[in-house]
Parts: sequence; structure tokens; C-alpha cells
Amino acid sequence: MNSKLEIDKEVVKYTHKLMSLVIEIDEYWRRTSPFHKLSQEDLENLLKLLSEIEGLVSKLKEKLSFKP
Repeated sequence: MNSKLEIDKEVVKYTHKLMSLVIEIDEYWRRTSPFHKLSQEDLENLLKLLSEIEGLVSKLKEKLSFKP
């Protein structure tokens, strides 16, 4: 049996971006902890990153959903 794995370039792109954002949040969090000392700007930046992640997860779900 000789089958090839199909790689969807968009899925790879979204996954890479998602991982980059998660790493960015982790690094940001380590620089700005504890949470109660975050400035309004820090909170806005974190919310922006989380929003981007939410959008990427939605795109990945859409791309990876099985269609009959």
C-alpha cells in the first residue's frame, strides 16, 4: 500500500501562526506577571493575541472538519 499524506498548506500556515501566538503570549505573560499588576495596555495586548488565536482556531476547525 503506497499512500501519500496530503498536506494542506493553509492548515500548516494556521497551525504555525497559532503556535507563534501561543509562544508570544507565554513570553508576554512571563514578562508582565503577576496578573493584577498588568496595565490597561498589557491587558489590551493580551486580549488582541487571544482574539487572533480564537480566529485561527475557527479557521483550523473549518479546514479540518470532515465533509461528507
